[in-house]
Amino acid sequence: MILLKGFFRKKKTKLFITIFVILFVVIFLLNNFRDYSKKKYEDLKYNSTEFIIISENNHEIILEKDSGIKSYKTAIGFASGKDSDIIYTPSKDNIEESEKLVDESKMEWEILENFGMIPAFSASSCSTNLKESEVALSLYHDSYKEEFRSEYIGKTINFNFNNQELSLHLTQFLDASPFNYICISDELYNKLLPENQKFLYNLKLNSYDDIENISIRLKDLEDSNHFEIIKLSNDMEFANNEKIFENIIILLNIVYIISLVIFFIIVVFVIKDLATDEEKDIILLKKIGFNNTQNLKVYSLKLFTLNTISFTISIILISIISFVLKKLFSINLGLIDLKLFILLALLISLIELIFNNIHIKK
Repeated sequence: MILLKGFFRKKKTKLFITIFVILFVVIFLLNNFRDYSKKKYEDLKYNSTEFIIISENNHEIILEKDSGIKSYKTAIGFASGKDSDIIYTPSKDNIEESEKLVDESKMEWEILENFGMIPAFSASSCSTNLKESEVALSLYHDSYKEEFRSEYIGKTINFNFNNQELSLHLTQFLDASPFNYICISDELYNKLLPENQKFLYNLKLNSYDDIENISIRLKDLEDSNHFEIIKLSNDMEFANNEKIFENIIILLNIVYIISLVIFFIIVVFVIKDLATDEEKDIILLKKIGFNNTQNLKVYSLKLFTLNTISFTISIILISIISFVLKKLFSINLGLIDLKLFILLALLISLIELIFNNIHIKK
């Protein structure tokens, strides 16, 4: 006990504790911030992406059982019908002349077409109510011809489904989406579903990477020419800056690795200096009758206490910093990464063990 008190009264011991604490706090915070940034990036990427499957076959039974899928909604494939009051087909022979003849308030059919079809979801999957003769539109972020939308309500739109003409009254516009689609009544949807020849599935996955596993499973079931998997961004700001986010994550990883290398080098020098400083005490203990085994026990106890104090102070400081960041900036860094803690503890113990044997056997 007296030997421990003497050890911790030394200015160098206090300096070593300070250095260890700073190193631990920096490494743990860097690791936590890196993990936090990666998670935020993955969450943002996941929440900013719509996952679409286009297929000629009905895969609802398979998708229902797939563990990677939280939920999904199925669209059947409509095609453009006869021109109506608000939609027209431009003349391919004379585009300029066609544009002169058509009221500028009208939409072109291609506005509604996506992936070689006009996706038609059921009203219930669109969280709305529609009668069998009604239709609702959801248009892309650009809000095409928004100034004319009030004029569109109540007008008839003619669609084609398997060579059947369907005339539906437009009753509402839904929130903007990353792709254009329509919603029809549940009654009409269920009536047409058995005859449908092209499906669009809008998936909600457990994680972003699950789409790759789903793709592999579907490829095992049918010719890849009969289906396609598409990722669409529903956040244009994120889509435009995704490369920047990826570079930030790469930069954080590089900084973290460099910090670990620097940590290792500093730890080696600090422990070497500590062992050299303790060599005088070891010689003194040998003179009063301590053998190498006893000296090793005393020195190991000092190092164990030193490590325990350093880690304890570090954990307290990290907890305080994390709490402040969460309260002031809503940044939840978490506490200590247990795997990293064990790795650093083993690394330091190994370095200390090496220098222990070198200096005690002198």
